Amino acid sequence: MFSDSERLKNLDKILVIAVPAIGDFVYLVPFFKEISKRYPKLKIDLLLDETGGRKIRRFNWKKKLSQKASVIDWLSSLNFFNKIYRIYTSKKVLKDVLSQARKQNYQQIFVLSWGRPHRHVCYARKISPKGFVIATDCKKYPRFNKMVDLVLNYSSFLLKKTGEWHISELFSSWFEQAFDLKLSKEQIKPFLSIPKKFQDDVKKSLVEWGVQNGEKTVFINAYSSNKSRNWPIENVLGLIKKLQKKPLLSDSCFVINMPPGINKEDVVFAQKNLPSNTFAFSANQNFFQLPAMLSISDLVISVDTSIIQLTPLLNTHLIALMRGDSEWRPPKLETKNIIFTQNRGRIKTLSVENVACCVEKFFSL
Repeated sequence: MFSDSERLKNLDKILVIAVPAIGDFVYLVPFFKEISKRYPKLKIDLLLDETGGRKIRRFNWKKKLSQKASVIDWLSSLNFFNKIYRIYTSKKVLKDVLSQARKQNYQQIFVLSWGRPHRHVCYARKISPKGFVIATDCKKYPRFNKMVDLVLNYSSFLLKKTGEWHISELFSSWFEQAFDLKLSKEQIKPFLSIPKKFQDDVKKSLVEWGVQNGEKTVFINAYSSNKSRNWPIENVLGLIKKLQKKPLLSDSCFVINMPPGINKEDVVFAQKNLPSNTFAFSANQNFFQLPAMLSISDLVISVDTSIIQLTPLLNTHLIALMRGDSEWRPPKLETKNIIFTQNRGRIKTLSVENVACCVEKFFSL
């Protein structure tokens, strides 16, 4: 029986099954980079399930595809991922992807999923009936653990009180269990490089909007894939109008994020009621459009979504609107730059006055 590290030395490729969540991959990418560095001949293939492990129905998923797929632009740009399979929109696509992957004769599959790992374990066994499968614990469906050769434990993390651990610690535990990979804090530090083209494009947009050099740019995101984390568009516009009355921010540029797939009523409402020197932005063509805009902003205000994971990587200041201290809190983000709801309530309960006060304090320092 090979040890964890010896298994990789004897393989030419592995398959990783995961959900294409930007926030997850912010912290996962450094681990794959290190594996690629230690085993340069090893090809790392990804199978990304854009349905989130849910049952595929004939309606619904085409609509959500554009929201999920942007992370693939980023992962495709990294030279340590070899091939990326995508599961989306239909059962036929699922069947074709599993068939393609099975032809590759993967000897090892890593199921890196904690939402619905039991479904991904099934995919792994259809791809490689006799291969070595590593998977996160199927706690809700323990019978699927019998289909796995190495079950990754994370119960010790979930038993901790909220806020006492960070998601990167959990991922560190998984990679240590799976591959005997022990990395320092410096090695697991997230990183993101933005191609110059997208940096130039957002600068061009600011010029077209009439934003002058030296004017402050405040980027506001009120949307998450989880609707309970959304902040009402009325609050966003109210916040901007309130801040524009302050001498420090009277000539600032405000950019409202309008991601693909959001409520059309919000889009129409925003377009009809945009305050002066305020612009709607949508990263609807490529993943890098969003981080490029974040990188040139003086301040980002965002609800709890991938944007609060990306912004610190770009050395841009952040105010996060969160439901409570959690394992997804950006590392080293000062408490004064996080506005928590009471009793982990919905983000919409946060008042415009509360957020405006935090912004004013930030710019007055």
